[in-house]
Amino acid sequence: MIENFNTSAKVNSIFNRNDLLPTLIVYSTFPTSAMVLGGVGTAMTQDVDQAYGGYLVLVDQDALHLKPLKKGRQNALRTASRSECSPADPIRIDRDQIQSVRIRPANGLSMFSSTVTLTLNSGRKYVWQINHKEKALPYHEEGFNALKEFAKTIH
Repeated sequence: MIENFNTSAKVNSIFNRNDLLPTLIVYSTFPTSAMVLGGVGTAMTQDVDQAYGGYLVLVDQDALHLKPLKKGRQNALRTASRSECSPADPIRIDRDQIQSVRIRPANGLSMFSSTVTLTLNSGRKYVWQINHKEKALPYHEEGFNALKEFAKTIH
């Protein structure tokens, strides 16, 4: 439940950290082009992470730390208040494992959300939808800005 991660201090306890690092919430999604292509799109999404409904993302100087969130109902509204942490362990993605990070407006034109595609050297992809503001999470906007700065450092 959101009460478990609605403050930076609670998030740090989830990640077993003492320092307050920028954090945000992201929602797993699929590449829009794959949806348009139907069956052909299945091949495009085979390396896309689909295991969780999203992640709490802690942005460290040299890595991204992901705490998986449980999958919600299909086609449900994506909001922090409907999200719940998964019992799965956090995932660490070191900077040198990341091939690219693309951040663009969701659906090509949204002013309220962005789509992030994180591609690892292994070929695995994380495709996320991020709301620019999350009323229930006071730390979210700072975390999103930190993710954008982190993305600029990936070559």
